[in-house]
Amino acid sequence: REKDKLMEKMTQKKAMEILAQGGRVTVKELVVHFPGVSTRTLRRDMDVLVARGYVSQEGSTKSTYYRYLLT
Repeated sequence: REKDKLMEKMTQKKAMEILAQGGRVTVKELVVHFPGVSTRTLRRDMDVLVARGYVSQEGSTKSTYYRYLLT
């Protein structure tokens, strides 16, 4: 369980770094940066970042993309 929480935090941090560089990303684009991490897990991690107000979610289903909100 501790390992899962640590991995979650690491993927969220790296996703934020990717978003900070590009400004906008889809889960499909994120998968390339996280070998071995499922799209479902990435979506869940992105939902946490949305809930915390770090990123916005636009679109729906497979066309969903996330935009970096912090400047």
